[in-house]
Amino acid sequence: MLTRPTAALSSPADITGDLVRTGFSMVPGSDMRVPAALQDSLKTLAASYDDLPADPYLPDGGRYRYRRHTRYTWRPATGELLVADNPGYFQTVENNAFAGGQWRKYEELTDEVREGAFLTALIDFNVGRLPLTGVEQWAVQVHCVRIVARDDAQGRPTPEGVHRDGCTYVSLHMVNRHNISGGRTSVYTPEHELITEKVFTDCLDSFFGDDPRVRHGVGDVSVADPALGEGTRDMLLMSYDPM
Repeated sequence: MLTRPTAALSSPADITGDLVRTGFSMVPGSDMRVPAALQDSLKTLAASYDDLPADPYLPDGGRYRYRRHTRYTWRPATGELLVADNPGYFQTVENNAFAGGQWRKYEELTDEVREGAFLTALIDFNVGRLPLTGVEQWAVQVHCVRIVARDDAQGRPTPEGVHRDGCTYVSLHMVNRHNISGGRTSVYTPEHELITEKVFTDCLDSFFGDDPRVRHGVGDVSVADPALGEGTRDMLLMSYDPM
């Protein structure tokens, strides 16, 4: 069992109010305030992306996505965070026509990331901003995902296109980007009408979404400067469901 860390993230953004009013919140990384006590743990998370296994579930045969996945159970009242049994990740074909309809089993986050103070604090912060109150226990899924662009091939953050994840709430957090262009995050109505869009460039640039109320997608990424080699886009993807 992990417990709520003594150091906490903070933000002046009205994430809860945004979710109630519009179904989403876009928060710049500068408004996701990480205290000094969590900075080393955040650096450990960022470094772990260099060791992500390739995603074997890409039906287009691509080699642009690398991924780990962990499930937690979170009890807000007590601050108990439990690493849960992990049968894998499932989305319906309706929500993900590209790779849905199957259980996808990824390697777990490394222990130092999975049990790290930063990730524990981020889960605590994020769940505390969700409008659905009175939930005794949340199922939280966390994905570390790296998208790679090469000189001869773009990287595809969402090859399934504009979509829902199939959860109650979702959040997307930029960890790092290097030598890429593109990657615009877009938010849509359920009828696929564009609401807003933004290119995440800074650590912890974030999107929070009420998944049944909005759809989202991310544009392809390309190498910005071929002389610098491949480009990378590192994201922390999280979903939340009441149990």
